[in-house]
Amino acid sequence: MKTAIQIISERISNAIAKSTGQKEISAIVTPATDPKFGDYQSNNALSLAKKLKTNPRQLAEKIIAELQIDDVCEKPQIAGAGFINLRLKPQFVTKTLLNIVSDSKLGIEKTKKAENCCR
Repeated sequence: MKTAIQIISERISNAIAKSTGQKEISAIVTPATDPKFGDYQSNNALSLAKKLKTNPRQLAEKIIAELQIDDVCEKPQIAGAGFINLRLKPQFVTKTLLNIVSDSKLGIEKTKKAENCCR
């Protein structure tokens, strides 16, 4: 089961590829520094704008225009020089929690290789 941050990261990477033609750009998504800005934020536009020699805020607008995220988040907001702020939809959180509760493993994937912490 993918986490919210994994879903958002994939979608932002796809939006970057569509809006800039830059493939293989990893999304930079972190928990928001302040809850008033949302649940998550991305600063890809800031770092990528330098590489593309463009305005970061305008780049953030282009990324948002291609971002298919309305099933997970409210409408993304741009703050400052180009931060993209994202707030999870209550319906998405509810659905995710219900899926976790109904899963016998509580949404935790099995590790590929067991590790022993005490050798």
